[in-house]
Amino acid sequence: MKWRINMNVRVVIFSHNYFELCTRKTLDSDFIDTYFSGVKELARNFESVTKEVSIVYGIDEFKEDITKSNNTIYFSTWNYLGTRNQKSIFISLCQAYHAQYIGADQYLQTVGQDKMLSKMIANQFNIAAPPAIRIDKVEDIKDLAIPFSKSILKPIYEGESIGINLGVQTSNEELISNANQLLLNSNDSIMIERFVNGTEYNICLFIDSKNQLKTSVVKVNDYEQDGLYNYEKKRIVDKYSKKYDLYNLNEVFNDYQIQNITNLFYHFKDNKFLRIDGFLDINKKFWLLEITQTPGIYPNSSFVHGMRKCGYTYSDFLKELILTSIQ
Repeated sequence: MKWRINMNVRVVIFSHNYFELCTRKTLDSDFIDTYFSGVKELARNFESVTKEVSIVYGIDEFKEDITKSNNTIYFSTWNYLGTRNQKSIFISLCQAYHAQYIGADQYLQTVGQDKMLSKMIANQFNIAAPPAIRIDKVEDIKDLAIPFSKSILKPIYEGESIGINLGVQTSNEELISNANQLLLNSNDSIMIERFVNGTEYNICLFIDSKNQLKTSVVKVNDYEQDGLYNYEKKRIVDKYSKKYDLYNLNEVFNDYQIQNITNLFYHFKDNKFLRIDGFLDINKKFWLLEITQTPGIYPNSSFVHGMRKCGYTYSDFLKELILTSIQ
């Protein structure tokens, strides 16, 4: 594959500050160590495709760098419970300084981190989403009669499975207790969502530097009896070699579903890559799980495996990601 411009660009990875992460009571030392190891690994991977790679730690270092850098593209790795405002700061600063960056724009970031809004947007494109009950405060839970036989507890304002740490809830008493705890942990609104039993798929969509849409589907093998592949389980399983089943879009979905999925992607017209996660139930109906606004780009991530299905090596994908993001 011939690259149309010289990869003479500086890549800056925006990382959490170590001491800031350590003050978060909801994060254990294993998560923190894994996070920083991943950031350094990502930097090494970018070093193989471009001339210079730097890591900035925390918002202050990021602000200092962005005010004086030229020919630079930024990528944020901020990602855990309670970081959506910081993610917005990253995008806002990049736009304010006309800096190029890899990832979602402000609109997609907002939709992807609001699960209720994601459901509304998906419904506009004839994509079903499981019904859910919004819970804003502890008083909303008292004597709550849950209309679902199986439920999932989720923070509303987080994306990428963050904060989804429990399995399927079947007991009303247990559900109320866990909902109370999640409200306290997230310090924000949560939702009780009907559990949809089915096979989970990650739909990977990417517009390359030639403005061509590349698509693939990754079947999630979660090794879990309850069918729920949550953030904490992903974090544990991702340490090991994981088996993926890869497909073309038309091998999993019918023409009507493909049209709806691609229309949803093009709705976010200023974004180059996106992952749409969902379930196919026993009747082959597709249900939205979440819109992952900035998919992981680590070597063993679901999205990267999907790009391999499209014919990219990992290095080629990183090059294309830079090229398409700076156009």
